[in-house]
Amino acid sequence: MRLVFVVLVVMNGLLFGWQLLRPAEEPSVAVASAPAAGTAARSLIIIDEMDTDAREVLAKASAKPASSSAPICTLAGPFVDADRGAIVRERLRALGVESNLQSLEITAGESYWVYLPPESSQEQALRRLHELQAKQVDSYVIPKGELANGISFGMFTQKPLAEARKQEMERLGYSAQIRILPRTQKEMWLVLGPGQALRVGDAVWSELLPEDGGQEIRQNLCSAVASGDKFH
Repeated sequence: MRLVFVVLVVMNGLLFGWQLLRPAEEPSVAVASAPAAGTAARSLIIIDEMDTDAREVLAKASAKPASSSAPICTLAGPFVDADRGAIVRERLRALGVESNLQSLEITAGESYWVYLPPESSQEQALRRLHELQAKQVDSYVIPKGELANGISFGMFTQKPLAEARKQEMERLGYSAQIRILPRTQKEMWLVLGPGQALRVGDAVWSELLPEDGGQEIRQNLCSAVASGDKFH
């Protein structure tokens, strides 16, 4: 009996020692799988959890337009005189719409200049002029510019007339040429700044600019209007 008791004590001691020396089990860990390749990961930011500086940066970024463009002005006209334009300007002002009455240089087509190329000197040009006048050809010496000391046979608003004049000079033995130039004229227009025209409805425009008045609405870059560029 004593032997059995001793064996049991020894076995219990070995079992106890083995439990003490056995490495502890690692706790289970939940592993999140990585997103599949090619799938864009998206993060969620709670605005209330952001600090003040971060919220201000986000607000400025959201308020910034995706793309900027040059400001566009609206042109209404032309008016036969400044008084008529001033009346329309005051009526627009009554609607809360600001505008400026400006004299603008408007392209009104093309002109055709028939001429002889410049002579080597003013004396040569005068001799050529006397020669032409002796043949009763209406002409004059071009006094300045790129064609200075050339001979002008006139400016025409219609190309067929210019061609006919050129052929007439060629029959007389002169190699006339034609230069096309833009024809411009000064007109009175109302200029509305960016966004101002949106406050005016079509019905109001029809009343302010009747169809029989020969007026219209145009749009152009505000920078071009301010610099006095020519408008088509």
